[in-house]
Amino acid sequence: MFETIRSTVHGFLATNWATTPISYGGGVEFDSEDEGDWIRVAILDGGANQRSLGDVACYRWTGFININLFARPTNTGISAEARVRGYADTLTYLYLANKQQGSLLHRTPGLTYRGESDGYVVATLSIPFQYDEII
Repeated sequence: MFETIRSTVHGFLATNWATTPISYGGGVEFDSEDEGDWIRVAILDGGANQRSLGDVACYRWTGFININLFARPTNTGISAEARVRGYADTLTYLYLANKQQGSLLHRTPGLTYRGESDGYVVATLSIPFQYDEII
């Protein structure tokens, strides 16, 4: 189930997000020094419980898909904060329009603005999820 969640999340972004480069973390090579704006995805696994009793049991895992949004201040006329918030809007609508991918269900995303760090304006979009599996 954990690998299924990871591959579903990564596959969804790889298929539906072409606005900026994506870092998937986990030791995968990614050089942001030569890049402008970019995003990094992380899956934060949370709780788990059994949802049914009997011979066939349904189990539920929950957590968050965190997407860190990075934008460098530029002289393009659009501030880095505006770009970060625009990326968050686009990703939010993308996840709201695709609430379910197989057994993975997304909830309403929330945004945390983090300010400047290492030359980037940073914000984190957190998307709660649940994954159900019948065993």
